[in-house]
Amino acid sequence: MFSFSTESSEKALVGAVFLGGERVFYEAESLGLREDHFSKPGNRLLWAVFRDGLEGGVKPDVGMIYERHERDIVKFGGFSWLSSFSGACGSIHHVPSYVDRVIAGHRRAKILHAARLALEAGKSPDNTAADIHALLEG
Repeated sequence: MFSFSTESSEKALVGAVFLGGERVFYEAESLGLREDHFSKPGNRLLWAVFRDGLEGGVKPDVGMIYERHERDIVKFGGFSWLSSFSGACGSIHHVPSYVDRVIAGHRRAKILHAARLALEAGKSPDNTAADIHALLEG
């Protein structure tokens, strides 16, 4: 059965940045990855933290990120959650595959959301086919 979840790819991708640093981060972004492609709020937070840190000259580091963002990190599981990412990455050489899966998962989620909106809109006799089509076009 096919899974729509990209949680493991997201975690592996964040782990790849911890392992490979800025080169991996910028490689992922050059492949089209954006912060909003992540389905998990904690992963989106870390991607933003990576970007902000790199723009300020700070390399991705578990300890440094935890110290600077402890209040936010605790919401997702604290230091143990943060330190679990590196072990989720099989190899930084898999970054293009991780990126592809995360972006594809984001695309699937958007399609599913539009379909749900269209189904709901279809229940109302006030909505025309054009209205529903507009929802699907997003």
